Amino acid sequence: MRPLTPTLLVATLFAPGALWSADNPSFRVLTDVSKIPDPAVYARTAKTLCEEWYPRINAILYDEKHALPYPEIRIVFANVVVYATESTREKVPAMAEGDTIWVSWDYTSSYYHPSLPGRWPHGFEAMIIHELTHILQSYPNLPANAGWLNEGIADYVRHKYFENDLEAKLRLDARGFLKGYSSEEPFFALQESKANLAQQGYRQGYTVASAFLLWLEQRKDPDIVRKLNAALSTGGYSDRLFAERCGSSLDALWKEFFQQNKPSAR
Repeated sequence: MRPLTPTLLVATLFAPGALWSADNPSFRVLTDVSKIPDPAVYARTAKTLCEEWYPRINAILYDEKHALPYPEIRIVFANVVVYATESTREKVPAMAEGDTIWVSWDYTSSYYHPSLPGRWPHGFEAMIIHELTHILQSYPNLPANAGWLNEGIADYVRHKYFENDLEAKLRLDARGFLKGYSSEEPFFALQESKANLAQQGYRQGYTVASAFLLWLEQRKDPDIVRKLNAALSTGGYSDRLFAERCGSSLDALWKEFFQQNKPSAR
């Protein structure tokens, strides 16, 4: 992946050597806010968040002794951030690539403004946590059939550990679609989808996949997320890992999870 308009540097994070601790930090944050209008509150928030969560997410996905994957992390605000593949280009709120988090200033300044208490700062922070998780995942040659898992793990970390709102279930209507969310709910509400989830619904990724992962963790294998992360990190991932760790194929596990979420089963 690559952003097409990388223009404005906001923060650089260094993390050589041991893990960060409050009394003896092993990394520092430098900020450059000279080129962005009124960016200081965003830079301070991102700085504080990364100081705390860079090593914390590393411990969640691996363990406390696992080396941080990058000695330097950059948070870059660009006017527009575009996720590009060989066939498509799509504007996105944020993305991670290598050691860099790219954040769309156009999106951030519009939707996560200090004047909007329902969105700021929590929604902005949650977005940064999701992208910071991607940096810590550092998966080489991610298989095409595991993109959903990449996003699901990032949302698992975001919603379980940061937002504390993840449940091992889905909110489904009678047709098996995710229920919509009212305008009264927080802007950063859980994922919405128009797709029918009965068949391989986990491929929706994000919160759908993260709820499935939490269910697997609670019902089948308490270490499943770490095991999946380890396999992806070493390039050894296969869908067979679900059967080895959880006793059934991936699709069979999803079917069991989905059946327990159907309205008639409640």
